[in-house]
Amino acid sequence: MMIKCKICNKEFKIRPSRLKYGKKFCSKKCYSIAQKKFYIGEKAANWQGGKIKRYCYVYGKEFYRDKNEIKNSACIYCSLKCRDEDYKKRFKLEKNPAWFGGKSFEPYGIQFNKELKKKIKERDNYKCQICGMPEKELKKDYIYIILIIRSKIIMKLI
Repeated sequence: MMIKCKICNKEFKIRPSRLKYGKKFCSKKCYSIAQKKFYIGEKAANWQGGKIKRYCYVYGKEFYRDKNEIKNSACIYCSLKCRDEDYKKRFKLEKNPAWFGGKSFEPYGIQFNKELKKKIKERDNYKCQICGMPEKELKKDYIYIILIIRSKIIMKLI
């Protein structure tokens, strides 16, 4: 069966079964053009009802979100910046669910600070004491693994 493409009017051959499923374009390129041209807004297959007015939780500023965005999350902030500002206020110290009473230095103790780390690096000549690799060539993951291995040695320094 021969039909005309709805975009470029070129005739192309199609099986009747394909026509039943809505094949009306000669190529993917024409199909894509049609999608952009004809199937926007309410005509789009994934239309969710348009944008909905919301108010920012932090500043009360008006903003708009798609229905599907609201369905998937609370959508109470107009931007990530607003969300971050609110989180900084609401989840400070004891209010943060990850707060453990200020015990952020465990298992090393509060004496294990930047000054001590610098002294250890100077003493070790800025090289790994296990493999001898210079600090500039070491990756963060590697350093973390070495710190776990050497934790008993470091604890003895304190």
